Amino acid sequence: MNSDVTEQATKKLRTRRIKTKMPVHFETGAEGFTKDISVTGMYLVQEAQQEVGSHVKYTIGLKTPAGEFRLSCEGEIVRVDADGNQVGLGIRVIHQFGAGMIFDHLKLKKDELDNALDKR
Repeated sequence: MNSDVTEQATKKLRTRRIKTKMPVHFETGAEGFTKDISVTGMYLVQEAQQEVGSHVKYTIGLKTPAGEFRLSCEGEIVRVDADGNQVGLGIRVIHQFGAGMIFDHLKLKKDELDNALDKR
């Protein structure tokens, strides 16, 4: 396979984002929620001001039939959008435990919803 095609396919996979709202708990005690998530990054909303370039540790809660699964993450803030009391954070993920599992779970749920809507 052509390496340019492989590189483009990999980049597209990494940048695909799924819109979802999940609770986020920061190591500092701040709380917020996700707006979208991908394998390499996410966009979060919370109330505490942050600086571009700073590193944050946080957990994301995913409700499953077996209970809540907590995804532990560490990331670098690459974007800050202040809007009143809320702060939007674009985060490049540096480390996360179980990221592939959470992304696969969300993609399956989205695919199930898309299929159900197509059948209407």
